[in-house]
Amino acid sequence: MRNLEFEAQVACAIAEACPDRFVKGAITITALEALRAELVTSCILKVAMFALGIQSMADLSGAGKTGAPNIGLESVPASLLGLSVSYALDAAPRNADGLIDVFELVDHVDELEMTFGRIVIDSALVGEIRRVAALPRVVVSLEEGAQ
Repeated sequence: MRNLEFEAQVACAIAEACPDRFVKGAITITALEALRAELVTSCILKVAMFALGIQSMADLSGAGKTGAPNIGLESVPASLLGLSVSYALDAAPRNADGLIDVFELVDHVDELEMTFGRIVIDSALVGEIRRVAALPRVVVSLEEGAQ
């Protein structure tokens, strides 16, 4: 049984640890902050799902299967989802300053979908990631004497 909140927490933990920043026009934000936006979260998940589904484009029966790589999110463990989100952040297009450009990311996803077909993502997961990304963060230290 899927646990959307846990999946969202995994995706957000990966984004929070990501040193890369996103830029849209003159606004620059962290990867975790970027996941508050539906457009960014959807694009990152589409790149992540595309990366996970590449093998599904090859039809081992020889019948020549084509179309979008679609493996159901319900069959993807949260740890693999986290790895694919990490990959999507690493593979996201960068501008000349090395920042992940939101406009270029959208263009990249559009190009993937024009070439391979629609990449299916779970809108409930998108919403849950956005919700978790917006939660206040509490830093806990196990150091002696830490408050």
